[in-house]
Amino acid sequence: MGECKVPSICVIGAGISGLSSAARILNDGRTANAKLTVIADNLSPNTVSDVAVGFWEPLLDSDTPRHLAYRWGTATWDHMMQLYRQGRSADIGITVTPGYYMSDSKETANENIKCLQEFKISSHHLPSDEVKQLFPLTYHKLNEVVSWTTVILRFERYSKYLTEIIESRKGVIVVDKTRLEDLEYDIVVNCTGLGAATFVGDTDMYPIRGQITRVFAPFVKHFISCSESNELGDFVHVHPGVDGEVLIGGTFIKGSWDTAVSKATKSRYMEGAEEIVPGVKFAKHLGDLVGLRPGREGGVRLETEFVVRGSHRLAVVHNYGHGRAGVTWHWGCAGDVAELVAGLVEQYPSWKGSTQTKGLEKL
Repeated sequence: MGECKVPSICVIGAGISGLSSAARILNDGRTANAKLTVIADNLSPNTVSDVAVGFWEPLLDSDTPRHLAYRWGTATWDHMMQLYRQGRSADIGITVTPGYYMSDSKETANENIKCLQEFKISSHHLPSDEVKQLFPLTYHKLNEVVSWTTVILRFERYSKYLTEIIESRKGVIVVDKTRLEDLEYDIVVNCTGLGAATFVGDTDMYPIRGQITRVFAPFVKHFISCSESNELGDFVHVHPGVDGEVLIGGTFIKGSWDTAVSKATKSRYMEGAEEIVPGVKFAKHLGDLVGLRPGREGGVRLETEFVVRGSHRLAVVHNYGHGRAGVTWHWGCAGDVAELVAGLVEQYPSWKGSTQTKGLEKL
């Protein structure tokens, strides 16, 4: 009896979505022996994921359906906590970090608590006297504070962990620019992020500009995330990571393609951070970064599409448009990708020349 042909798989993109999708495909017993290649024009530390603060937060207020946001977020939280409990915090770049949501509205504070409760994460609404004691310089404008504990990762280290999984399963990572029409694979996993606008012509994509400043401040032990923002799209966050590095930001400017560091923007969020954590004013400056988050009208696109190639078809599994939720949803989305790919592999090669695709397009 002839050996069953295994379809070739290509993952486009090596940010957190691309590498986690590749890792979960190769960790799935149904696709563990697949011939998988990751193709990307940039690797860490030169991806958009490297600019992200790596902050897991309970995002339920996006264009993405609430039940999916909850499922993906929960799966990612469980995965990150499992890695932390295994004692791999330092080498993978994951830290469990307590901190504060700060706002100027009791309504916002209550919404934060409700959202955390949905994820079964405990939180505490600080009494006003405690807020005044902890944050005397900002109490007059940010007097509603919720404390809770989250997980923060640094992608440069986390990418090495994901790469180890891929390469241990004989996956290959290639640095190159490519077009969908040039790919000679059976299955393509599209994790191009903002690049989906050109890779597959998705006109719903738009950039969300983010800017952060890296400093060495090992005395910062708590994260700070402020909901207060202004018409310029600036808000303040202070996120500690491994080895004393702290990321301070930031911006959330929809539609901006500007990747140059703005001194005016930096001045605004650094001034805000210094009010909350005065010591960062004297911290050693390590650099400034700008990245464009992959926003998408309608939320995340995670589904299978079949592209006709003469008498045959290419299966494209899309996984992009995560906006600011790339870290929060990455492992959950990658699990759905692995499930879709496994379904394609199990029915291969029947769908290559068939018009019957029922049950393969979406979970």
